[in-house]
Formats: sequence, structure tokens, C-alpha cells
Amino acid sequence: MATDNSPKHIGFIMDGNRRWARVKGKNAFFGHKAGTENVEKIIEEAAKKGIKYATFFVLSTENWKKRSKIELAGLIKLLKFFIKSKRERLQKEKARLNILGDISVFPVDLQKLLRETTELLKNNSRIIVNVALNYGGRDEIIRAIEKALKTGEKITEKNFGDFLDTAGQPDSDLIIRTGARNRTSNFLIWQAAYSEIYFSNTLWPDFDSKEFDKILEWYKDQRRTMGG
Repeated sequence: MATDNSPKHIGFIMDGNRRWARVKGKNAFFGHKAGTENVEKIIEEAAKKGIKYATFFVLSTENWKKRSKIELAGLIKLLKFFIKSKRERLQKEKARLNILGDISVFPVDLQKLLRETTELLKNNSRIIVNVALNYGGRDEIIRAIEKALKTGEKITEKNFGDFLDTAGQPDSDLIIRTGARNRTSNFLIWQAAYSEIYFSNTLWPDFDSKEFDKILEWYKDQRRTMGG
């Protein structure tokens, strides 16, 4: 269960799927499939630990622009499969689904599936699962500014969060990046301003409860001054 010294909101930069597959002599799709399956396990672990918000960086704006059409087609297929096959499990875990990013570029049937699933799970509150799709922190900020300007409201640091994809949620307390890469890659730029950041050498498909527990213990030892 969460304690006063536990993070309420954790962001996961799930890196290493393709390298994990390469080591095993498999193609990228095999790695992405294993990574997708691990998301379900970590959602369950986070819920058990009393984590209220978990954000998974699935597909960045840069991925969408730069990855091959074959790889993106595979990712879209995996997304459809994951959402269709895991809806009941998410419902059982009392998980709410929230989508971050611009999904208007996706096939219409995937957009419809995402909307239907978020509607199905909207009343759940045990854990809020944010899935970042075609997401970039800079893009989110630009879209938030556009939303704010339409309202005619004066934009302030206090109200700006109301226009972000994570509106109504607390800022991230902890960002975990797997895959031995020490960068945040345009993820939750606004929300992670005072997040603790942990870079794990573990490739995402191998990220398990043991590694998760180790990081949470590390987090408890951090002195969070929030700029003070």
C-alpha cells in the first residue's frame, strides 16, 4: 500500500523493447509484444502498491514520424489487441483509462476503440492508467496553449495544468526510464518539473516487481525540496 513517502503518480518511459528482441534474435514486433504484455503486469503491481496514477509512454510523436510503416502497422495492431483483450482485466482491476497525445492520426477504428474503452472504464478509481500515444511533451504544451486561448482565460502557472492531457491529475512524482538510456525524451515536460528520475539498466520486457520495489525504496530516500 502507498504511504506518505510513496509516489502518487509514476511515469514509465518503456525503453528497450527492440534491443531485448534483438538479443533474442527476433524482430522488433516480438519485442513490442513482450513490452505490451509487461504493461499489464506493471499496472497490476502499481495498483497493489497503492499507486494512484501510472503513465506509460507507448508511442512518441517522434516514433510516429520516424519509424518504418511496417513497424508502426505492427504497433497499431498490438494496440488494438491490447485494448480489446485487456478491457475486462482493467475493469476487474478497477482501472480507469486516459489517453494522452494526439490520436487523430490513427486509423478510425482504433480511435473508436480507444474512446469506447475510456468510456467503459470512466467510473473506476483504484488506479488511473494514462497511455501516451503519438505523445510529445512539447506538442502537449502547444495544444494546451491553443485550448487555453480559445477560452479567453489568462494563462497562469496555476491554471495551465487544466489544459494539459493530464488535467485533474497531480504532477508526476517519479519518472522511471528503463533500457539504460539517461534522457527523458520529451515526456511529461510540464508535469515532471520536480519529479525524481530513475534510470534503470533493465530493458522494459524484463522490468519486474523486484526492480520496481528497488526503485520505490530508492524514492523513499530522496529529499524532495520541490525547488526550495
